[in-house]
Amino acid sequence: MRIGLVFWGFVLVLLSGLMALEAMNIAVENAWTLIWPLLLIVVGISILYSTLLSWREAQFANHPHLQTIPLGTATSARIRIEHGSGRLNLSALSTEGSSDVLLTGTFGGGLRHSSQQVGGLLNVEMQPEVKRVVPVPWGSGDDLDWSFRLNPTIPLILDIELGPAADTIDLSGLQVTDLRIKTSTSPCQITFPSGIPLIRGTIEVGGGGVKLNIPTAVSARIRTEGGLAGIQIDETRFPRDGAYHKSPDYDVKLRGTNPPEYRLDLEVQVGMSSLTVV
Repeated sequence: MRIGLVFWGFVLVLLSGLMALEAMNIAVENAWTLIWPLLLIVVGISILYSTLLSWREAQFANHPHLQTIPLGTATSARIRIEHGSGRLNLSALSTEGSSDVLLTGTFGGGLRHSSQQVGGLLNVEMQPEVKRVVPVPWGSGDDLDWSFRLNPTIPLILDIELGPAADTIDLSGLQVTDLRIKTSTSPCQITFPSGIPLIRGTIEVGGGGVKLNIPTAVSARIRTEGGLAGIQIDETRFPRDGAYHKSPDYDVKLRGTNPPEYRLDLEVQVGMSSLTVV
């Protein structure tokens, strides 16, 4: 049932009834004074009904379920993730049996996605089937959580927008070459991979704070902007060098070394929040 149609139907019936009474010369002065209170009551009922309906859909009709996106013949992927609510946990698949799978996991609230392959690149967009606009004060709070794993054998470009819940982004074991993450109002922990020659990343920190874990095998150059609530960077690993915090060997060109040189070029924009880099 669409509550908007019910509302306007009620208004039309009410007005037409009053006009009919007036046409029959029946006094309607007192009835007209009741119109605005009645309309406000109907508007309030419609808001409550819509809120309860969206909560019921999220709780019962769209509970977390397993879903897989195939890789097909693609040799790399660009993934855009818009996760409006709930927690997001992202990690790597095991290498065994992952050759034909881009990602697999459970998606609370359902998953709406589209895929388009251009050459060897698979472009994927992901967003929840159910979006909770108005929070409800009851329920478990985990009905819109996403937990999924990505293929570790192909290069990945990730563009992730996180919702207002604690998130864990574990990129270790993945071949993420370009990364953009925009956080919301809850804490987020991001672990970077160590097997990529060069990773470029942009992190936009919201109001909840972000902790960045950079493997010891990775040399990093980090540029930060903003940071009213504090920026903590391990300066024994990343001493300040002008506008950057940078590993001492970041600019050294090493060829034919074992293990190979892995580097991270990272820009972090910090708002009313905190940033910790270790």
